[in-house]
Amino acid sequence: MKRQMVWIALALLLLGRAVTAEEGVRERALFALRQRLETEAAGCADPWTAYLLRQQPMELQVDPEAGTLSFSLCAWDPGVDALKGPEERHLGQIAAHLAESRIRARLDIALENGEARITGDLQPFLADVEEAAREAQRQFDRVEVRRAIVARLLPKALYHDDGMASPAFRALIHTYSGVFAPYELEAALAACGDGVLLVENGPGALHLRLQTAADLPVKEAVEKARSWLVANDYSNRLEEEEIGALLFRSLADSISGFGENRETFLIDMEALLAGDLYCEDFAAHGKWIAEDMKRELPALAAYARTLPDHPLRPQPETGVLGEQNAGGGTLLLLSAEDDGLGRYICFSDRTGLRLAVFLRSGESCRAHLPAGTYALWCAKGVDWYGTQALFGESGTYTTTEDPVTILDESHYHRIGFGGAGDLPTRAGEIGTFGSFGMEA
Repeated sequence: MKRQMVWIALALLLLGRAVTAEEGVRERALFALRQRLETEAAGCADPWTAYLLRQQPMELQVDPEAGTLSFSLCAWDPGVDALKGPEERHLGQIAAHLAESRIRARLDIALENGEARITGDLQPFLADVEEAAREAQRQFDRVEVRRAIVARLLPKALYHDDGMASPAFRALIHTYSGVFAPYELEAALAACGDGVLLVENGPGALHLRLQTAADLPVKEAVEKARSWLVANDYSNRLEEEEIGALLFRSLADSISGFGENRETFLIDMEALLAGDLYCEDFAAHGKWIAEDMKRELPALAAYARTLPDHPLRPQPETGVLGEQNAGGGTLLLLSAEDDGLGRYICFSDRTGLRLAVFLRSGESCRAHLPAGTYALWCAKGVDWYGTQALFGESGTYTTTEDPVTILDESHYHRIGFGGAGDLPTRAGEIGTFGSFGMEA
C-alpha cells in the first residue's frame, strides 16, 4: 500500500512538472507573439491596422513539436447587415458581433534555450489584418453604425408619449447619476446638435464631432421659468430643487438652433461596447452648462417665494374649459350680461363636475350636456385667479335654488347669466364652490 502511494505521488509530481513546463512554453510563446505584434504595429501607418495588431491575442495554442503557434485577434467587424429592430438596440448587437469576429492565424515559432521567437513569413497574416482593418473602418463609416453610436451617447427621443423616459435616456441617467440630475442631463443633451462620428484614427480614437449652442439662451430660459411660476398655483411653495428642474427644462425648450461653435468628444469605444456610456468630454460639457444655469437659480427661487398662492391671471377666452362633453349631448346656448364681470359656470351631478364654461362679459358660447338633472354653479368677478381660487374674496358665488333639468337631444336650452334671463340662485362661498356632487 505504501509503495502504491509513493508511485501515485511521483506520478502527480511528474504531471505537475509537465503542466508547469507547458505553462512556461505558453507564456514564452505569448510574450514573443505580443512583442512581434507590437513591433509590426509600431511600424504601421494605418491606425486601424495598428489597433488590431495591439489587441490581446485570444485562443492561443502552442505545438512545440510542430513548431507552430495558433491564435486569433478581434476583427472589429460590427456586422452592419445583421442589425435588427429599433436603433437603440443596435449598439448591443454591434458589440455582440464584434466579440465573435476573428482574424485567425498560424505562425511558425522557435523554442530554444528557454526562449521563444516568431519565425517564418508574416506577410499573409499581416495581409489578413490589413484587410480586416479596411473592412472594419468601412463598416464603422456606414451610417447605421454612426447612428447607433450617436443614438446611445446623444439620444434625441428622451421621452415617450406617456412621459416616461426612453430606454436610451434612462441608460444615460443611470450612467451620469453621480454627475448630473436628470433635468441637467436633459439640458446638456439639448445643447448638442447632430453628431458626426469620425473614424479615421481607428477604434481606439473615435471622435464625435457636433455643433453646440454657441450662446446658451439663459435669459430666455429664466423668463420662461418665471412665466410658468406666475401662471401656476402654489409656486411659492416649491423647493429650490424643483425650481432648478423647471429652469433647466426651460433652457432645454429654449435651445432652438446651433451656431458655428463645434465641439469634439473623444469616445472610449471599448468601454462603450462594454456598456459604459460615460464620456468625460460630454461630462465636462454638461458641467459647464450646469454651472452657468445654477448661477441664476438663487434669484429665481427668491422670486418664487414672493408670489401669492394663487397669482392673478388673464380671464380665459369664452368657451368650454377642458374636454367634458365637448361634442355630444343636448345643445346649450349660454350667454352673459355685459356688466364687466367674467363668469365661471359649472354643471354637476351625483358623479361630480360634468361641464365647466367661462363666459367673458357680454359674450356667449355653445356647449353640450347629456340629458339629466344638474346643479348649476356660477362664480363671477373681475380678478381671475384660476380654477382653484376663482375670483378670490372679491368674487360672487351662487348656485341654483333647484336642480336644472336638461332634456334630450331633440331640445336645446338657452340659459342667460345676469339681467332678466338670470336663473333663481342662492348665495354661496368660495370654499364650497368645488363641492360639485349633488345630494342623493
